[in-house]
Amino acid sequence: MKINFDAMILDPKGAPLNEGGEGGTMTLGKVIMTAMFAQLPDDQNADGSAKVKQFKIAMTANNGGEGDLKTEDVVLIKKRVAKLYGALVVGRVYELIEGELDDESDAHVGNGAEPPTRPQRPGPGPRPRV
Repeated sequence: MKINFDAMILDPKGAPLNEGGEGGTMTLGKVIMTAMFAQLPDDQNADGSAKVKQFKIAMTANNGGEGDLKTEDVVLIKKRVAKLYGALVVGRVYELIEGELDDESDAHVGNGAEPPTRPQRPGPGPRPRV
């Protein structure tokens, strides 16, 4: 899957988010690096190979530009970003990775299930008279 690590994380009005201090603009690559390098509670039991995998993903993100990631790497990124960041950054990261989001965009990630299919809604019925 092709990912643009230089894509900017935007605020609700569409302006680039700043990292604070001298960090500059928040990008997808910086968010991914932070999520991969962060020590989360679940990481205490992780073996070396899991941490090396996180390191390799972080270094790919650090290179910037467009990079190619495996589907399993994207699942790991989304899982770690969701644990580390708030709704705005998580939503923007998912948009940048997946494109447009729907209500059930990530309900299947991490549980081994296939993405749910959305039931078809019937069209609008007649309008009530006022």
